[in-house]
Amino acid sequence: MAEKSYKPRRDLYQETTNKIIAALEAGTPPWRRPWDPDRAAPTGPVNGATGRPYHGINILLLGMTPQAFASDDPRWITYKQAQERGWQVRKGAKASTVLFFRKVEVNGEGLVFGGEVISPRPVIAAKP
Repeated sequence: MAEKSYKPRRDLYQETTNKIIAALEAGTPPWRRPWDPDRAAPTGPVNGATGRPYHGINILLLGMTPQAFASDDPRWITYKQAQERGWQVRKGAKASTVLFFRKVEVNGEGLVFGGEVISPRPVIAAKP
């Protein structure tokens, strides 16, 4: 049987750290307001499909993207959500990384979907 080749896992913590450091070195701390407040969206970033606001580090990550300054529209959507609604994503559009966090119950053999919880552990996955 042939061995499967796997891509190495992305280090999302390091990627996020590198983005923040790059912004600091460029002289634009990501928590400062470099945009025009008269044109800025009245809310923080929200999911355009669900209406749920983004939280935590995702506010910072989305706020550091060029798309955040191109419009006063605070909505963000995944490619899959756009497809499901029959919406078209602009050709050449680039994805932005959003981190998804969920506590997963784990025991000695794997995930626990019911029963005794041995150890809850955080799992982070990127949704570009």
